[in-house]
Amino acid sequence: MQEKYNQFSDVVFFRPTEFEKSGGFWPIRIGRCEAKPHFHEGPKYVNHYSLHFVLEGSGTFMQGNHVLTLGKGDLFCLFPNISLQYSTSKENLLEMVWIAFNGKQALSLLDRFGLRPNSPHLPAYMNGEAVKRLEQVLLLFKQPGNSTRDILRHSVFFKLFDDLLALHPADSSIHRNDPSPWLDKGLDYMKMHCTEGITVEEVAKYVGIDRSYFSKRFQKKFRVTPGEYLKSLVMREAEQLVKNTDYSFGEIAYTVGFSTLYSFSKAYKKYYGVSPTESRVSHTTSGLRSTTYSRSSSNRAGVQAVFPNTE
Repeated sequence: MQEKYNQFSDVVFFRPTEFEKSGGFWPIRIGRCEAKPHFHEGPKYVNHYSLHFVLEGSGTFMQGNHVLTLGKGDLFCLFPNISLQYSTSKENLLEMVWIAFNGKQALSLLDRFGLRPNSPHLPAYMNGEAVKRLEQVLLLFKQPGNSTRDILRHSVFFKLFDDLLALHPADSSIHRNDPSPWLDKGLDYMKMHCTEGITVEEVAKYVGIDRSYFSKRFQKKFRVTPGEYLKSLVMREAEQLVKNTDYSFGEIAYTVGFSTLYSFSKAYKKYYGVSPTESRVSHTTSGLRSTTYSRSSSNRAGVQAVFPNTE
């Protein structure tokens, strides 16, 4: 490590290529430091994002209006254009690894950790395996020639972040405090795959939340159970196909995820109070069938599920 005024540090700098900048994320540098007793950074601003992993020691981190105590295993993030400073405890000197990066998907990436400008700190996030992984990455890029290999950087850092995210499933207390991201993720998943026979349990598994907790928070926010919402998506799409295409009812049944025409017809009548045949005839004779889609048209074009007010 190189000795500086307030720390010992080891840093690898990267020069992002156009290939990297065309993506959503690229690393700027990675480094490790051991603080001296008078270590203090800031107050200052940065023009990038920087994740700091506390390997040992304790200290204080201030960003905007937040004043936070740092300890071993903590993870904190420097956000651009926000006044910040951090310092070590003189009795328990900080040791950290950090990764500075930029890109249009940087905020989205940090959000997966639960890190945002108004919540830049995750206490006790790291474990021994994660520290070992960070040190391996730093060592890899210290080897001659590796720091200039953009595809290597791209793959290694994405794998690193995936490994770090896997330390804490999305149902941990870190994410439960704000369920909006994973509820919206579940909502999008249901809209995309509603006609493929998915279950609420599969949706909950996809977002990393246990089924009962997912259902409880979903109903609280949207005022409908996820099972009822899934059914509404399927039946609304079925209704669009019944009324606005010349598909046979058997084709429609299989398209929206039913295994038989009988089960589809029964579910359709129970949901709408009329059979698919009655629905199509009524729609045609009333003169409302203004658009007819060909068999090659997208089954999902124009389909919008009725969703209750979420106030």
